[in-house]
Amino acid sequence: EELAAKKMKGSGKASLMGQGNRLTLKANYNLPQEINIKGKAVARVDFKPGEFLNVDLESLNLRPLSIPKAFSRRKLKVRADLKPTKGWPLYTDINSLKIFPRRLEIN
Repeated sequence: EELAAKKMKGSGKASLMGQGNRLTLKANYNLPQEINIKGKAVARVDFKPGEFLNVDLESLNLRPLSIPKAFSRRKLKVRADLKPTKGWPLYTDINSLKIFPRRLEIN
């Protein structure tokens, strides 16, 4: 929420909510000429300690538009391998990932 507020430079607000393995980001942004954009993004997070972290955007709504998953799937599905590889020789020490209503907790 703080990062989003900083990037919007006082022209909007954002709130992050979590439930189960899903994160929901809601945002309001004020454009010049009194145009208000409201957005909502829902992402599913799958995690296996020491193996991988997957984040998949399930829905993206920018009022008055709704963007189907088929149009956003390729660019908004991210997999992070947590094991060392030739391209990333460092060990990523994430043992737990918990989603709470108002925060995301790692380790």
